[in-house]
Amino acid sequence: MDELETSAPDVASDRSEMAATGDADGSSHGSRARGRLRLLTMVVVVAALIVAVGLAISQAQRASDAQDELDRVADVRERASAFGAAYLTYDAADVEASSKRLLALATEAFGAEFEKSRTPGIEALFDQIGTSTEATTSDVFVSDISGDEARALVVVDVVASSTETPDQKLVDLTFVLDLVLEDGEWKVDAVNPAPRPDVVGGPTSPATTSTVPDDGSTPPTTGSG
Repeated sequence: MDELETSAPDVASDRSEMAATGDADGSSHGSRARGRLRLLTMVVVVAALIVAVGLAISQAQRASDAQDELDRVADVRERASAFGAAYLTYDAADVEASSKRLLALATEAFGAEFEKSRTPGIEALFDQIGTSTEATTSDVFVSDISGDEARALVVVDVVASSTETPDQKLVDLTFVLDLVLEDGEWKVDAVNPAPRPDVVGGPTSPATTSTVPDDGSTPPTTGSG
């Protein structure tokens, strides 16, 4: 009896220890489960952040590319507009200045063709009758930009005057420019033929049919500046 009585507390103690051990094991398992859940949640959050950042970078890159393209179009328009005005502006009193303004906007190849096409006899005649033209670019349509090449349609109005004839105004003169990118600047490399312009005022003689020859070669300097 004494042995039974003395062992009862030991059994109770063992049971308490087993229960405590079981609780500890359960708590440990619970902690590990919560830890795995937390880790999984963090992985999902980080993955979502990576995807969001990637999308943001992609959208920013697309926006940057679109802005770069708009800037290129604006640069081509600006150069084509300046060339269009210079190409059909002519001052018989200062032919060289008119030519320099034009050639500054063109390639060396275009400049070489331009110089070869000059006709001193016509320039002298225009000087005698005080011929001058003032051109204004009214619009530019950029049709294509590919790499370092571009093409633009230019619309120009011209007022022509001389001491021998009444002033004439030619509206909506159009011609196509081929441009190339040289040292970071767009330069005109070729001028293509244009359709017949409308003539307002002046004599009733036939209007000029084109601002450049039909074969696309560079016109005489009397029609450029």
